[in-house]
Amino acid sequence: SRPVIIDPADPTANVARANMGAWDLLAQKAFDCLTQPCCMKDEQPIKPWNVQPTRDINVTVKQRTGAPEDILCNPFAPIKWIKERFEKEGCICELYWEETLQENTALQNDKRLADYGIFFPTTFQLLYISSQTLDIFVKDLKSRSTKYTVSSSETVLGLKKMIEACTGIVVNQQRLTYQDKELEDGKTLAYYKIRSNDTVSLLLRLRGGHWNGMN
Repeated sequence: SRPVIIDPADPTANVARANMGAWDLLAQKAFDCLTQPCCMKDEQPIKPWNVQPTRDINVTVKQRTGAPEDILCNPFAPIKWIKERFEKEGCICELYWEETLQENTALQNDKRLADYGIFFPTTFQLLYISSQTLDIFVKDLKSRSTKYTVSSSETVLGLKKMIEACTGIVVNQQRLTYQDKELEDGKTLAYYKIRSNDTVSLLLRLRGGHWNGMN
């Protein structure tokens, strides 16, 4: 029932499980730290302060047609939460921050406003893209191509899961590239302008974290 203690050098290991005295040692060190002069005032421990939660901010979403819509959003809410409020059947939507609109970079579903440094009222542009069925080819290290039928609104992560189901290659061992550019898990195939009959290259990660590539 005690908290898990994570080793920074190996986040997959529970230190407390390997060393039953680790939690007691940590508790003792924490107690010792609280008795240091920097944590004392008038020979009494300094009381903890009440950390206020992040305030919601007003976000204005503009579309090509219709009036802009204002919503309240927490900076730590995922971008996907905003987009889901405007989704239409048969379409996918991409969200662009007005301050970086010229860069033509859509905000990623798995990112949060805070990840983009947005903690203040701001404006986004929302664009709709018709979802299409695509037949794409994934070329492996032996130059063998396998066809997958997917939606243009499918994410790269979703495609990786399809590849895992077909080949047994787990998602975290895959790296997909298209036109020499690595594809990011949270973005859609439509974002990369992948069309029917296009080919995506599959690279595999080797032991030690290196990647096995191909020409």
